[in-house]
Amino acid sequence: MTPQTPEPQPKPPRISFARRKLLGEGAWVVVGKLSSILAAFVGMRLLTEYLHPSVYGHVGLLIGLTGLGNLLTCMPLSQAAFRFYPEMTDSNDLRGLRRLAGTLLYRASLVLMSVIVVVGSVYAFAKDQPFSMYLFLALLTGAEVAQTFEQNLLGAARRQRPVAIWQLTVAWGRPLLAILAVIVFGAHATSVLIGYFVAVAGTWLLLRVFRFPFEGASTPSPSAESTTTPATLSSSQRSQIMAYAWPLVPLGIVGWVHSLGDRYIIEEIIGLEAAGLYIAAYNLIMKPYNITEGVFQQTLLPAYNQAISSRNIGQERRLFRAWFLGLSAIVLLGCVCVYFLNTWVATLLLAKAYRPSATLMPWLGLGFAFLAIAHVFEWRLYSLKATRLVLLGQTIAAITSIAVAIPMVLKYKLMGAAMACPLYYALYLLTMFVLSQWAIRQYYRSKPDTATPA
Repeated sequence: MTPQTPEPQPKPPRISFARRKLLGEGAWVVVGKLSSILAAFVGMRLLTEYLHPSVYGHVGLLIGLTGLGNLLTCMPLSQAAFRFYPEMTDSNDLRGLRRLAGTLLYRASLVLMSVIVVVGSVYAFAKDQPFSMYLFLALLTGAEVAQTFEQNLLGAARRQRPVAIWQLTVAWGRPLLAILAVIVFGAHATSVLIGYFVAVAGTWLLLRVFRFPFEGASTPSPSAESTTTPATLSSSQRSQIMAYAWPLVPLGIVGWVHSLGDRYIIEEIIGLEAAGLYIAAYNLIMKPYNITEGVFQQTLLPAYNQAISSRNIGQERRLFRAWFLGLSAIVLLGCVCVYFLNTWVATLLLAKAYRPSATLMPWLGLGFAFLAIAHVFEWRLYSLKATRLVLLGQTIAAITSIAVAIPMVLKYKLMGAAMACPLYYALYLLTMFVLSQWAIRQYYRSKPDTATPA
């Protein structure tokens, strides 16, 4: 009897569905980030042509204040919503999560905008500056808080396509509308703020008008009494979220100090024009590092949070290894490029008055590389819900940055500020590495691996 030939088994796919999905999400992130960096470079070249370094420095200092407001109000609640998204989705409580975070965020942003208007009016009167500048600063802060919150929820849901489209629309709109406002109203800081506000708020308003599907806005919750009753979270869920978010409020202050404090030190010691030169070099070199870091973070962090929430230690290790090694290789290569191409970059992307800042770029590039790698360990702490350790690490970084930057600026002026950057960011990297390693060891001891064997 002739033996039967076994039927050929289909070959397993070379790339799993989960990996294909992750690569697809990453592709949209790359599209959004590359479009954003192109917009940033074009916008910086045009803005530096229209604005004197002192005006550009003034704008940079004001935008730094909106960043502080965003960190104080939006970051704690948005980060909490991002981290708890997988767990709330599994328990059908996403609508309640959005309601809690959104309500608190709305109240906090109103308070922050009121403070900016009141304090700004007093400062404008004392310094003989236009009150409208601080009014539009407050409006821009509120618009950016709302934008960041919605984009974080979309990112947590791994809806990278709408995030990319939203980001590139704002990225192109901000410099183009700012330049239009400068042409219409004059080369003043207020004009730039008007353009930025119209770009951010206008994009958000258009999305609302055309009923853009914001994440969790219409998701029904089985725990609600009816489809018309707003979903709410249990007291234990609220307590967990607030315990996660509260340490991030002071974190916003210390994070702002160690990331943006140097420009205010320069303005106070050297002057506004020097601050403009420094901010131009800082923003120009920071953008590629931020974009690279954002690609990895937006692509891998939602999956990493899911691996942590499901206690899949093997998946957690694989994702973290890919994140750390991939980002480190790219940013360190970026340091080499900045070292050899800084003069060419300044000539191509900055107006003539700003090109002396090219000598600062290699030092800034090295510092941003250390910072980007440090953020990998920082995001691991966020995923492990160890926000108190994040606060500890950033507090150390803030104290170090001030302690290093002030004497360096006093002794070496602008070059001292640039040389200080890699020093305090290297210490920050070391601090976050130690804290992250301690936290992940505690996680491995307390959380058994529940992943299904392959």
